[in-house]
This record gives sequence, C-alpha cells and structure tokens, in this order.
Amino acid sequence: GFAVQLLHEQKTLRLTRALRRVHDDALRNATLLRNIVDSSTDAIFAKDADGRYLLLNAAAERLVGRARGEALGRVDDELFPAAVARDIRADDRRIMAGGEVVTMDEPLETADGRAALLTIKGPLRDADG
Repeated sequence: GFAVQLLHEQKTLRLTRALRRVHDDALRNATLLRNIVDSSTDAIFAKDADGRYLLLNAAAERLVGRARGEALGRVDDELFPAAVARDIRADDRRIMAGGEVVTMDEPLETADGRAALLTIKGPLRDADG
C-alpha cells in the first residue's frame, strides 16, 4: 500500500510541476506581450463587441486624453465628441461585420486637437468567435 501511495504522490508532484511550468510560461508570455504593447509609440487598443475598451497602451492613453483606468470599460461616446464617436463606432461595426483587417485614414478629435490617423483595425476573435 505504501508503494502505491508513493507512486501516486510522485505522479501528482510531476503533474503539479508541469502545470506550474505551463502557468509560468503563460505569465511570461503575457508580460512580454504587455511590455511590447506598452513600449509601442503607436496607439494600441482593444474593444469588446459592445465597443468598451479592454486594453489601451500609453500611446492610446495620450490619444484619448485619459489614464488607462479612466478609459477602460468606457465606450467612444464617453471619450470623444459625439460625431467622432459615431463615426468610429460605425467603422468598428462595419469592420467586425466584414471580418477583415482594414487600413484607413481616420479623423479624430484628440486631447491635443484634431488629428488624421492612419488606423489599422480588425476583429479579434476568441474561441467562441
């Protein structure tokens, strides 16, 4: 009985170590990706299907004129003038419906004034589509 228990504990320990390696790798990859996004001088952001901001890097913070904590969970209507927000949301819906990455010039009222941005947008899909 002792030998069976010992073998079971060794198997459990190997599984625990393997899971820890997977977890550590995932954490390292997430940290690497976060550092890449944050160090970019391009504004990088992600929104959910309802248009709520899920991710903003430092350049996107400057663009919207709000700190990340103030912008996350908000929609364009809460960050930009109404006409600009309406146009952004219309473009987002069109791009999500088309399912392709689109490069376009996008006029935007930013914290620093009016700007014309070269924007690359595309849908991000999770396992559920």
